[in-house]
Amino acid sequence: MKTPIGSRATFTLLSVAASLTFAGWADGATVTLAPSKDNTLIETPNGNSNGAGDGIYAGRVGTVGGGTRRRGLLAFDLSSIRAGSTINSATLTLQMAMTSSATARIVTLNRASADWGEAGSAGSGSGVIAQPGDATWLFRFYNTVPWTTVGGDFVAAPSASQSVADIGPYSWTGAGLVADVQFWVDNAASNFGWVVLGDETVMSTAKKFYSREGLTPPQLILDYTPNLNDVPTGPNAGAVQFSAPWPVPATRTVNLSYTLPQAARVSLSIHDAMGRLVRRIEDGIGVPAGHHSTVWDGLTDSGKRAGPGVYLANLVVDKSAYQRRIPLLR
Repeated sequence: MKTPIGSRATFTLLSVAASLTFAGWADGATVTLAPSKDNTLIETPNGNSNGAGDGIYAGRVGTVGGGTRRRGLLAFDLSSIRAGSTINSATLTLQMAMTSSATARIVTLNRASADWGEAGSAGSGSGVIAQPGDATWLFRFYNTVPWTTVGGDFVAAPSASQSVADIGPYSWTGAGLVADVQFWVDNAASNFGWVVLGDETVMSTAKKFYSREGLTPPQLILDYTPNLNDVPTGPNAGAVQFSAPWPVPATRTVNLSYTLPQAARVSLSIHDAMGRLVRRIEDGIGVPAGHHSTVWDGLTDSGKRAGPGVYLANLVVDKSAYQRRIPLLR
């Protein structure tokens, strides 16, 4: 189903609010990711690529391009999700920007089974001469590492499919995507992303979707249950107690507290779900042993109120790190 971006965003916020009210935030988190890389495999000219272009293409072009195939490549960095976390749902949204025909065509996402590259080539549906490291029809990394199968190495069975017709946003979701993301979270070295396949049975079926360099970049929205809310690392792991934030969910201020068995140097900061710094509360200060409490007032370092979402409180005691999730409502 074609879903307007604005409506989807509103629905997402309402769903988040409902989960806060009825399920509790201790069980799940939501993150929205932009691609870490994308590209297009171009059958002819097979030495061309489109790594830095504003679109990825899927399907067959018309007679001007010889009716040859285009296949998109798309990958996301999942390192912000701890291994062992459980993926509950996955939705990929692409903005279709150009098509030779508004006729509905099935576009699938197939899990890539080998790594590939994105370099600085930038062109349209036929690309330009590939740069070293680009993915092409023949090479995973131009021009030193070939695909095992020309046209890309990927799982034959689609992970998800969607009917794509006229220009607009489209979403792919379902158990297949969840399984792919779960596999990548648990096996980070095998995260090669998806191959985007259009209708290759007839000519003039190619669809252009905006790439990460385009006007409306792809988005991967994941709902997941973290492995642990506070996993310490470092030589003092287990010696420090970082209490759960209160209240949960929060609407304005958040109470944070921790207990030190001995004097230590402490940093405490708030980060968004992408890991970006939002507020620095304590910055490498000397703190005596005992119980300590502080408050995050819900503001950013610039003094603006943080928007609704899931935040991370990051406590660093000497060289040991601890985290707690903070669900924040408007």
